[in-house]
Amino acid sequence: MKILVTGSAGFICGYLVEELLQCGHTVVGIDNYSKYGQVKKSYDANPNYEFHQVDAKDVTLMKELASDC
Repeated sequence: MKILVTGSAGFICGYLVEELLQCGHTVVGIDNYSKYGQVKKSYDANPNYEFHQVDAKDVTLMKELASDC
């Protein structure tokens, strides 16, 4: 399953993304780094993880990213 996770670079969602990837899901993550700045995550290089540095307030982009999730 392909899952969209907002705030994917954050503390709580970081654990969620790791769990989803370990369960075999494909994850589309978005984050604007507004809280902590750019953070390296263990799953950044995972081929089943697609990251977008954007703001969730961008409705057009959110619709596009969510369309196949």
